[in-house]
Amino acid sequence: MPRTHDGGSAACTAIAVAGRQKQRQDAERERLGDGGVDHDVVFARDGFELYRGEAGGPPDPERVSARWRTMRTRLHLPEDFRIHD
Repeated sequence: MPRTHDGGSAACTAIAVAGRQKQRQDAERERLGDGGVDHDVVFARDGFELYRGEAGGPPDPERVSARWRTMRTRLHLPEDFRIHD
């Protein structure tokens, strides 16, 4: 299993990130009220980035890939560690 730069497992780090993401989404849903749409996705477009589509919809794939590359680099994961693995 890949390890982070501080010796922790990448899986544990990913789980922690997912937990923080859920908290952020819950707060965003509350802030948007009826202005958001729930598409039952883990990473939804938020209300601050309404350049395409509605809040709560699926995010722009290019932005997801860019964020993944940033996170993978920060965690010192190998470049062949894909977001889908």
